[in-house]
Amino acid sequence: MSHVNQPNPTEQALSPTLSILPLKNRVLLPSGAMKLTLTRPRDVALVDHALASGNVASGSLFVGVVPLRRDEGLDTESGTASALGGDLPDDVVDLRERLHDVGVAARIVQVARTENRGGGTRAYTLLLEGRCRFELSRLVSVDPFLVASVTQLDSLSTGSLTDNAGTSQGVSSSSPVDAELAAMAASFKLRARELVDKLEQRKGHARRLKSMLTNAPAHRIADLFVAAFEDDFENRIELLAMTCPKQRMAASLALIEKQLTSLRVNADVARRVQGKLSKTQREFILRQQMAAIKKELGEGRDDNKDEEGDLDVLLAKVRGANPPADTLKAAETELRKLRKMTEQAPGFGSTRQWIECIASLPWSVEAAASHAGPERAIGEARGVLDKKHYGLDRVKDRIVEYLAVRRLRPDAKPPILCFLGPPGVGKTTLARSIAEVLSRPFQRISLGGVRDEADIRGHRRTYVASMPGRLISGLKRVGVKDPVILLDELDKMGADSRGDPAAALLEVLDPELNDAFVDHYLGVPFDLSRVTFLATANDARTIPGPLRDRMEMIDVPGYTAEEKLHIAMQHVVPRVLEEHGLLTTAGTPRLSIGAEAIETVVKGYTREAGVRGLTRCLASLCRAAAVHAAGADDGSVGVSLDSNGVGAKDSQSRNGVSLHPAFRAMANAMQSSSKHGGVPTVTQELISKVLGPPRYESANSDLRFTDAAAIPGVVAGLSWTPAGGDLMYIEAAVMPGKGDLQLTGQLGDVIKESARIALSWVQSHAFALGLSGGSIPGVGKGERGNHTAGNVGGGMYAASASADTQGSYGRIVANGIDSLPPLGGEGLLRGRSVHIHLPQGAIPKDGPSAGVAMCCALVSLFSGRPVRSDVAMTGEVSLRGLVLPVGGLKEKLIAAHVNGIKKVLIPFRNAVDVEHDVPQATKLALEIVPCATMADVLAHAFQGGYGIVGERARM
Repeated sequence: MSHVNQPNPTEQALSPTLSILPLKNRVLLPSGAMKLTLTRPRDVALVDHALASGNVASGSLFVGVVPLRRDEGLDTESGTASALGGDLPDDVVDLRERLHDVGVAARIVQVARTENRGGGTRAYTLLLEGRCRFELSRLVSVDPFLVASVTQLDSLSTGSLTDNAGTSQGVSSSSPVDAELAAMAASFKLRARELVDKLEQRKGHARRLKSMLTNAPAHRIADLFVAAFEDDFENRIELLAMTCPKQRMAASLALIEKQLTSLRVNADVARRVQGKLSKTQREFILRQQMAAIKKELGEGRDDNKDEEGDLDVLLAKVRGANPPADTLKAAETELRKLRKMTEQAPGFGSTRQWIECIASLPWSVEAAASHAGPERAIGEARGVLDKKHYGLDRVKDRIVEYLAVRRLRPDAKPPILCFLGPPGVGKTTLARSIAEVLSRPFQRISLGGVRDEADIRGHRRTYVASMPGRLISGLKRVGVKDPVILLDELDKMGADSRGDPAAALLEVLDPELNDAFVDHYLGVPFDLSRVTFLATANDARTIPGPLRDRMEMIDVPGYTAEEKLHIAMQHVVPRVLEEHGLLTTAGTPRLSIGAEAIETVVKGYTREAGVRGLTRCLASLCRAAAVHAAGADDGSVGVSLDSNGVGAKDSQSRNGVSLHPAFRAMANAMQSSSKHGGVPTVTQELISKVLGPPRYESANSDLRFTDAAAIPGVVAGLSWTPAGGDLMYIEAAVMPGKGDLQLTGQLGDVIKESARIALSWVQSHAFALGLSGGSIPGVGKGERGNHTAGNVGGGMYAASASADTQGSYGRIVANGIDSLPPLGGEGLLRGRSVHIHLPQGAIPKDGPSAGVAMCCALVSLFSGRPVRSDVAMTGEVSLRGLVLPVGGLKEKLIAAHVNGIKKVLIPFRNAVDVEHDVPQATKLALEIVPCATMADVLAHAFQGGYGIVGERARM
């Protein structure tokens, strides 16, 4: 407890013991007054004792008023007893814990005896005046009333702090402390008078307080203000605990500023409301006067008649939309309500907006009646699809079947087609082609990031700014009831506390239910059965099962390198040339992008399933050519794209400043333009200048190996990604250790389990694989390591010691590994550990399809024989060595084809997927080998096969 204001030794001092009067939910402050009615026995006994002392009349008797700590579990009474503390415990410790540490010594000004209405016992009414603070040290007694030992904290005097000697608490009156306190008091009085002036009309004692603030000493004005204006218990307790006058003044000044701010805000709000009311009344009066003037002059019509005329027009629009009978009845009911409202009514605008929405919806308008041209013939449908897409034969066949059924059975309920595939493969364009063939308007609704059910079903009309959902808004825009609506990015919807939009789509995409779809905003059913719904998604795993069950998934595969070449030549190149202004008015291109340049960009600068990255690369080349062409047209450079090489070496503008980093390459391309009719051709030099070094070929070269420089323990696997397939190398190494298996490369739980299964399988079949040289029949301990690679036995150390293999990988194998313990019957990992790593560690990897590749990597590592560099593999492996089927085979085979792999080992049960899903060009370029067991995999993975000791069927 801080004792900043010590009492003046020359004035009256407070008694070291005081009778204590506990007070609940109220705080008495110095300079404040309070009237209390005492009924509790302890309080009555305290007053009896005070009256018996005879000091009440002289005004020299003080009692200690101490607030009780708030306790919601204990303080449940109300009324007078509650204000005085209610029933308190008799234990001294419990009583002390419930009392605050600081109280106020109060002078008894007046005592009046009354009768308690509840039980007829004696009661007293006291008028108390707060004089000074004290610190409650301890309770001396609890019966017949509370008595405590106290320490006085400030002066009992109501006047100035200066004593008879002219000092203030031992500090000179001219000290900087008093000067600072006086300055704070002046500022406080100024702000307090401002607050009192604003409250004079609200509180009757405000004027009296103004005069008291003027005459009050500096150390009392904070208590005086808070006692008069602040009713908050916590604020009063906080001020009571402050013993420094400056701290109290700062806290009270903050309360004044808070009340002044609140008064200003309230006044501003009241002024605005009054201004709006006045403006509304003024406008109403002016309108009435203007209507009276027009009526006298015979001009115009009555406003009521104008409004009635607008509502009649709106009613005609509603009936002209030909909605169902129930909807028309609901609209007419709302119109009748609208006629009874004024424009200023709260619901007038929202009701009229709802009726206008009903009138604008295509309840009975079909595409055949509103759009010119019938549906295209089935023979033309395939031509439309081939014109905008290359390849995708299976997808096109399914779309033609879909259109044929719609032609034969127009009233049938067709399935909902969902085009599933990586980005950039043309899923949205396929939907546009279907709309073109059907001769219906196309509306795309993006659902990516939608998390609110109201986006599908709309907002209820009770909400402010409510509106219909995206489906009804889309139908309102197209103006027909049977458009083609594409639900784009269906797999990227979310869900939160506002609902699940995927659940709302269950009704929309169900042909048995969507004929009576109810939007929350409309409140009436709308028939969606005539709408042709299509959807697109990148990953079917994120689509909820019930929603996926309502759609037919059509896989749109990624494009091979050959397909990308054809797509670029037929679609991408003409579009980017036109977008960058490189086509003359006659349609002649001002830049030639040949097939060789496109192949370079596809193989070295893109690694994707679609063609968006290819489009961006070709656009970069066109921008570089556009800079050169624009400079040649305005004469700011010394060469022209239409010249025959004259001045082609001038790579700068007239003022000597280079316009583009690829300007020299463009100038060199001009030299060969005569071979192409004067049109510059994209060269390898231009590609390198604009796009930089190849990004993907260089990355693959770091991991790719050849048979001449192969390394044991490295195997090419295949992975699936949302953007298509990819080649994934698996690296294994052995080192001294305690038999641990280390896995790195940001691997998931499933792929880690595959690595452990692979290691367990290799260890359990070490004898059959020839990896335990000491246990091979017919081979003695002295013969270990003498087996050649073709005979398999002896393991890695035999291979490392062989002179035939030292030139290729002997140096790597011998780097610390030849000193490891020899392979014996005690196990493969005795005294060493294995590390399996999947490069490109920034990319998360998971799934079981790497099990076969990990087994091959371990067999290669322990046998010392490298796996063929042109072989890639995929498949899940079991502890028995069975090769189990995996997904994403189509994308994986396309990735193997793009990366130059010659042979791919796949699970035997995935052979049917090759026949139905894999593009023909990929099947012709790859040797696809189905494998049922790991023995089949090892036989094709190693050059010359792999000898197995024992029965192959057991593996």
